[in-house]
Amino acid sequence: MVRIWDLKTGAAVEELRAHRNGVTSICICNNKLYTGSFDHYIVEYDFGDLSERIREKLEMRENDVASRKFEVY
Repeated sequence: MVRIWDLKTGAAVEELRAHRNGVTSICICNNKLYTGSFDHYIVEYDFGDLSERIREKLEMRENDVASRKFEVY
């Protein structure tokens, strides 16, 4: 598993769980992230897609918190 952290807040914002075994290699090239593992696979992630996924996840979390505030009152 690979975790992506927000350097400003120190919070983990995404977990990449494509491998069955531990990740042994990471490479960043041409706006892509490549990971290699003992499971003999190389997985490619596009930073643009990851950024959109993280943005959507944070937006859903904010909406969830906002909806819970209305339920309490």
